[in-house]
Amino acid sequence: MGQEGRPPFRFETWWLQVEGFREVVTNSWRVPTPYVSGAKRIACKLRRLKVALKIWSRMAKSQRSKDKNAISSEIAALDALDECGLLEEEDRVKRTGLKLSMLKILSMEEEEWRIRSRALWLKEGDNNTRFFHKLANQRRRTNRIVAIKSRGVQLVEQQDIQQCFVTHFSSAYKARRGRRPPWEDEGLRRVPIGDAAILESPFTEAEIRRAVFSTEGDKAPGPDGFSSRFFQEFWDIVKDDIVSMFSEFYEGSQGVGCLNATFLALIPKKVGAEEISDFRPISLINACFKFLSKALGGRCKMASLQSRNVFRGSIILERRV
Repeated sequence: MGQEGRPPFRFETWWLQVEGFREVVTNSWRVPTPYVSGAKRIACKLRRLKVALKIWSRMAKSQRSKDKNAISSEIAALDALDECGLLEEEDRVKRTGLKLSMLKILSMEEEEWRIRSRALWLKEGDNNTRFFHKLANQRRRTNRIVAIKSRGVQLVEQQDIQQCFVTHFSSAYKARRGRRPPWEDEGLRRVPIGDAAILESPFTEAEIRRAVFSTEGDKAPGPDGFSSRFFQEFWDIVKDDIVSMFSEFYEGSQGVGCLNATFLALIPKKVGAEEISDFRPISLINACFKFLSKALGGRCKMASLQSRNVFRGSIILERRV
């Protein structure tokens, strides 16, 4: 949009390199909640952790900047002594340690801008911070919607543009009332008993873990701001709640719906997009529902179904089985 508001919370992977970060997550997650439902516990803990990390991240980023400036000054002073031939062996060891500390800080900055640039095909570690920075700025410029045409009228005010998109997609995704065709199962092939047992059996911890760790960790997160990488890195801490959520889903509990939130991202279909129809919407769902989708997809694969399509935690059978 033309005017940007406050950016939403996002889990930053560079935090994993900061000393003390794991303690912040662990201490927050292990505080009890009033909920019995695993899904509701996860939602409550993520909200609470989000508040704690917002405060912690501001302090961590400020300290990172201070440390970078201080280390840079110390290294420059030691280099000046070295040029004059006054650098002692103890100072050389100190300079080596300072350079290692600087490399760690630069690695954090590089990882931060790598994620923001979405250049996930390029791995960290090659000092690509400037390249990532340019890509991130380019993405920001490309993603800005400064004007949109609606029914021949060009809208430039942010509020008008937002309302135009909300109205359009609310109507497009609204359930249509009407008579549905009757379901007839004559002629449909039955799923073999062995395959049905695979589909209907309770989720195992090993199956759930496989679904969690097979999900791309650095993909854009959903509305809660936590990517799959967070759950992978802290699996030993969040495991019990995730397993409980899967059990509730298996039993048909409606409680998992508290995690079913989606961001609708608009991707321009062409350069110079100006009509609503020039944008393709994609859904950014929360990581927990990605895990459910992965697990169900794995079961379909194991059951050797003739045709399957897993979409946001639901199985859509495109052909007769």
